[in-house]
Amino acid sequence: MKTQFRKLNQGFTIIEVLIVLAIAGLILAIVFLAVPALQRSSRNTAIKSDSANLLAAVNDYISNNSGALPTLPVTQQTGPVICFGTAAVAPCAASESEAKVRGGTTTTLIIGACGGAPAALGQIDVHTGCKCSTNVLSVLGARALAAQFLIEGNSGGPTGQCIDS
Repeated sequence: MKTQFRKLNQGFTIIEVLIVLAIAGLILAIVFLAVPALQRSSRNTAIKSDSANLLAAVNDYISNNSGALPTLPVTQQTGPVICFGTAAVAPCAASESEAKVRGGTTTTLIIGACGGAPAALGQIDVHTGCKCSTNVLSVLGARALAAQFLIEGNSGGPTGQCIDS
């Protein structure tokens, strides 16, 4: 006489549940490790873009004013609108050039002095008469422009960067 055994399918085994939980845990760990790196990369890209916008605005001012540099040395302004010209007050006057940056970005225009470094992340120093040489400023000529800023390194500490036009 043959006895038939039927397997009762009433749910998942404990092993199956543990495997699913382990896979979900791995996915969450990967996401939590990747998010800070993506945020850091986004902030670094934004400050590089702001620096390029500032250099373009100074070049625009020089072009529109017969080669004259902005006349306000060591002026500090905070975004979202930075004015280059004779008065550092937004809205910019018709004879000035403006750069749009992220809110909270602090910009310092330094005329004719190469050296130093921005004090903090989110600050951009625009130097006239300077050129970048491996992320360090060097004296070049009156018409050279360079922007110096800090970005977040992979370890989270600030790293100096420099771009010129």
